[in-house]
Amino acid sequence: MVAGDFFSDQGLLDVGLVRMSQSGEINTSFAPTFDDTVLSLQVLEIDGVPVLLAGGFFTEVNGQERIGIAVLNMDGTLRPEFARLFPDVFSAVFTILPVPERGTVLLAGNWEDVYESPGDAGPTTDGRYASLVEVEWPGGAVRQSFLAGETLDFGNSLVRGLAPGFGESGWTVAVAGSLIFDAATGAPGAILNQSGELVAFTQGVSGTAFSITQDVERGRYVFSGDLEDGFEALALLEYSVVPFERTRAVSLDDLDFNSQAWTTQSLPGGRVFVGGKSLFFPETAAIVIEPEGGLGSFSGEIGGGEVQRSRTLSSGIYLGGTFFDFRVRDLISGSVSEWIPANGLVRLRHDLTLDTSFVPTIGGFMTDIVELPPGTP
Repeated sequence: MVAGDFFSDQGLLDVGLVRMSQSGEINTSFAPTFDDTVLSLQVLEIDGVPVLLAGGFFTEVNGQERIGIAVLNMDGTLRPEFARLFPDVFSAVFTILPVPERGTVLLAGNWEDVYESPGDAGPTTDGRYASLVEVEWPGGAVRQSFLAGETLDFGNSLVRGLAPGFGESGWTVAVAGSLIFDAATGAPGAILNQSGELVAFTQGVSGTAFSITQDVERGRYVFSGDLEDGFEALALLEYSVVPFERTRAVSLDDLDFNSQAWTTQSLPGGRVFVGGKSLFFPETAAIVIEPEGGLGSFSGEIGGGEVQRSRTLSSGIYLGGTFFDFRVRDLISGSVSEWIPANGLVRLRHDLTLDTSFVPTIGGFMTDIVELPPGTP
């Protein structure tokens, strides 16, 4: 299941979500309509039945009001859950993180208020949850115990990414974005406990993190974005969990001056996949950083645009963005694949070779992608 903005020969489509086969063919019987972009997607269950939880900029789904968040059946029909969570039509959900051990979901995004009970006309949380909120699944009521602390000023923070905590550090969540602690302090990354208290943050680093990924194998968090350490511009930061300390950084001084790191994925062996634009070379939109910090042999090249999203699934590594052509170059051997028409979505095999068997039948900008449970009709 792929979320994003999609287009065909007839122009921009209003579907928001498409159901795509492993080869890239579209299931035309699945056609929910959204009036704006879907940004985040999760497959969850209600009474043992798989459903889709979608977040984004939209205000209507299938012609009915759904501001920023919606629950759908696997056939694309709308469900009643989360019917009215946000009172403001400008509310948007950027990221969804299920917390199964607490029976809740975390929603990160941009809003002013949240209804304490969904579908209600009030009361609201009075702006106390302006960037991050934990709500019960599937009821949608605000879990008051989370983020009730005042360490972070969520009214002025912008949360762009979430990652679960590691077991040895207790129940925590990693937060990425543009985080404000007080009038004088901010950071692109932080660790919070279940009471909303600040456990640790990326000290000495400013800017905005657009992406966070969890390296379970090595016990690391990796942040990417517009990051600064003093006068040094950074594309990527890696932190150990216990203690929360910087273990690796990639400077933009080592890349092209037009570089932008939008997205990261942890790879086996401590390697990190980075997607963006102008990474070392103007046409390079995807690279791999080796454990010692050096550049790997993989280079993903585009004719123009950017790689802005990446997701690792069992079928491969999916890249989404504003590019129309894609090829892979081996920086050591010099071998290069043929250009393929990508139309904003491409799939790599787990060994980072280009999977030419995946040919999407429509174009678009992928914002998120999930695999459906086996046997889903």
